[in-house]
Amino acid sequence: AEANSMQRENSATKRLLGLMCDVVLELDADLCFMCHVPRFSAIVSMGTNRGLKGLKFEDFLPIDYDRERFRSLASEATVVDDGDEEAPLSPTPGAMHATMRASEDSKLSVEIFYVKYRDFDGAVRYLVGIHELTDQPIPDL
Repeated sequence: AEANSMQRENSATKRLLGLMCDVVLELDADLCFMCHVPRFSAIVSMGTNRGLKGLKFEDFLPIDYDRERFRSLASEATVVDDGDEEAPLSPTPGAMHATMRASEDSKLSVEIFYVKYRDFDGAVRYLVGIHELTDQPIPDL
């Protein structure tokens, strides 16, 4: 029953992010892509066939401050109760503005929405939604 409840909550979160964002990603505990996401590859001009699995999401954030802030906010998003690995994480969503590398010489101003959760096997995961902001100035590097 708890597994079904977790699956429904995760599915609802993905659908909500999908409504608000241009792309939804799933990252592992090290903030690496869990699988290839062709839509993300297209947004960052990698071509849709190049694999993302295992790449660090933060490598697409060219500004040091954005990388450090994302790592910090994501790691602090939720806490395991009493250090018990069996205790559920209480999913606490967060958001931040950032600059994302779109290609070697192009950048995007984006909003990043994220939520940290524990999957069925107890592993920490992140759902991340990316929304491109078309009317925001992009900072110089």
